[in-house]
Amino acid sequence: MGKTKDVLSLPRSDYLGIRFKDNILGRGGLPDTGGNEIVGQQAGKGIVACEIACIVFECLRDAGIDTHFAERLSDDSIMVRRTEPIRIEWISRILAFGSFLRRNPGVAPLSSIDGTREITLKDDVLDDPIL
Repeated sequence: MGKTKDVLSLPRSDYLGIRFKDNILGRGGLPDTGGNEIVGQQAGKGIVACEIACIVFECLRDAGIDTHFAERLSDDSIMVRRTEPIRIEWISRILAFGSFLRRNPGVAPLSSIDGTREITLKDDVLDDPIL
């Protein structure tokens, strides 16, 4: 089980269920979108995260890009084809927040950085370094 999602076995062995959790991530006990520890919960967060994921997957499908997404199962769960993860994360930023501020201490919190893109290696031990 992960910090923000549960991966569930399904009767069809080539598919998995993903349940989005209400967990809030952070570091040092404080909320921080770039953090790797659970610092609290926000009711409904899993439902919103699932909705956003479905929108993104549907946009990719509509653009002819194949993904592992199969279908939405419930308000907070989707079904995906079983695959091997690619351990990178693409971050598209509009406002300065979270790990961006830690790496750029001179930037004012929530200031506009629209168009900023980052790619990180998904590795908790290495604290998700920028690629």
